[in-house]
This record gives sequence, structure tokens and C-alpha cells, in this order.
Amino acid sequence: LMLGGCVLQSTAPIFTETDGKLILQSFGTQFATFNKEHGKWIKQTDIVKFDAEGNHYLVHDKNGDIHVLFGALNGPWLVMQEQEPNKPYSYLLARIVGKSLMLNSLSCKLLKTKKFLKDAIALKDDDCTANEHMTKDRFVELTKSPEPATLKIEPVP
Repeated sequence: LMLGGCVLQSTAPIFTETDGKLILQSFGTQFATFNKEHGKWIKQTDIVKFDAEGNHYLVHDKNGDIHVLFGALNGPWLVMQEQEPNKPYSYLLARIVGKSLMLNSLSCKLLKTKKFLKDAIALKDDDCTANEHMTKDRFVELTKSPEPATLKIEPVP
């Protein structure tokens, strides 16, 4: 599900199970994915299935289950916290537009320019890792000037 490139990660989850919202339930469990390439949405061949478990989702992958948790931020904005087996947690901004879940990356390139994150993110080469100072309020601040959406998912009829 995650976009390639250097995105915000953390070794421990920033959002907990109690923060999770099952935002996809009204759309079903199977979704088509689209990547934005050269200004156009390109449908990918794989169908992604989101199975609700508690307040998060499991996406079954050949490498194991991917845990996906959506935490509410402000207005239409959510944060998507994802963890693949034996990997750090990764983060995207998300919002539902019609029947699409639009996903905006949190690239290290952008995060390096945000002075209010200086004590919340460790930058090493092209990697950026959030620490205990990366809070919900800082994610809310990031929704004020998000990167363009480059990934979306839509329910499969």
C-alpha cells in the first residue's frame, strides 16, 4: 500500500488501537488501488482486501499481514498508520472524498522543511524517523499544507 520513497516512519506506534476508526466499513472490504502518474490516476491490477479486526484493519499479503490503523485528525483528515511484518510503522495523511480514500505522502523531503517538527523527527540521509515528540497535534499541523494525493483506493463493486 505504501508509496515508494522516503516517508515518515517510527519504531513504535504513534497511534494506539483506541485511536483507530473503521472508516472503510461502509464501502465494503475490497478495493482497487490507483497511483497518480503524470497527472492521471492509473488503476493497478491488484485488489486489496481490508479485514476489520478491533479498531484496525488487516491486509493479507504474501509476506504476512499488514496492520493498517486510521486515526482521526481534524475535519476530513485522518492519519494512516501502517506496519508490514518486521518493518517500522509508516504514515500517510488520508481523507475520504466521495467513495475514494485519498492518500497523501509525508515525504522526508517535505518534512525536513517544517521547523515545527525539528524535535519530533530524526533525519538521517533520506530517512526520517518520528520520536516521542511526534504527536497528533503535529499531524494536524501537517494537514494545513499537505503534499498532493498520489495514491487512492476505491471500493470494488
